[in-house]
Amino acid sequence: MKKVIDINILGYKLSISTDKDERYVEELTSYLNGKLREIKRDNKTITNMDQLILTSLTIADEMLIMRRELENTKGKVKELDLLLDEKLGHIQG
Repeated sequence: MKKVIDINILGYKLSISTDKDERYVEELTSYLNGKLREIKRDNKTITNMDQLILTSLTIADEMLIMRRELENTKGKVKELDLLLDEKLGHIQG
């Protein structure tokens, strides 16, 4: 069931409609505001829009790296599963 949750990003107050848990939305908001502060700390004269864009790129980069790591891990698990099946076949065979 969707509910309206008030959030604050870069001093902008927004009301969002979501079916996510309020604590989860607070965690997302906190994470995003932390990333925004990091970008601002490194770029003192940056505009809010540029800050949002750079932060979005940073988070997208993190996500793509994690996706690649996940895919690599899945591939390694498949390889290990095949190796285990092979070893078990020799033991049972």
